[in-house]
Amino acid sequence: MRNGDIIPNVDDNVSSEADDIDDDHSTQRNYGTRTRIQGPWIFGMCCKNIDGVIERRFFKVEKRDKATLLPIIQYEIELGSIIYSDQWRAYSTLKDIGYHHETVNHSEFFVDPTTGAQTQTIECIWRHVKTKYGIKTRGATDLLDRQLIEEWWRSVNTQHDLLEVFWNDIKIINNDNDVLKYYEVLDNGKLINYLVINCC
Repeated sequence: MRNGDIIPNVDDNVSSEADDIDDDHSTQRNYGTRTRIQGPWIFGMCCKNIDGVIERRFFKVEKRDKATLLPIIQYEIELGSIIYSDQWRAYSTLKDIGYHHETVNHSEFFVDPTTGAQTQTIECIWRHVKTKYGIKTRGATDLLDRQLIEEWWRSVNTQHDLLEVFWNDIKIINNDNDVLKYYEVLDNGKLINYLVINCC
């Protein structure tokens, strides 16, 4: 998906050899308008973990070709896993490299009636992310990379006390429990949180 709420400009008459189409300069149209939007693509994936939590990852990519997407898939998804996708050409060799790959033809179904393959979960999550960060209405900002990382972090940290989890993660990153000191104090009867960062 592009950074805005847009439809990819794909010519169905292009041969399957066109995996290396230069998407950098392709022009896209917004739904219902003729506004042209430029920018990187967002490649997304999600996985339902054993505990029922749906972990989601998004990657900003300049191209949607096989050379760009396959290394991400191979790094992020264990070989032998089941992958559901649409029929984008860049995914055509997933079975050849060791994945169980099922596709859905979106021109016919939302969910493939034979295999059950569907991409509705990741599309729904992406729609939520676009709305949450105003991408759908204002387009992406320079904070997009950080927003996508935050979405992943929130998807794997579903505890109620995210602030506590956040501070613990910072301690782990800094590998020094004395780097951060977290205080809660009363100020005129109101609980206030203070974070003290010790810098060298």
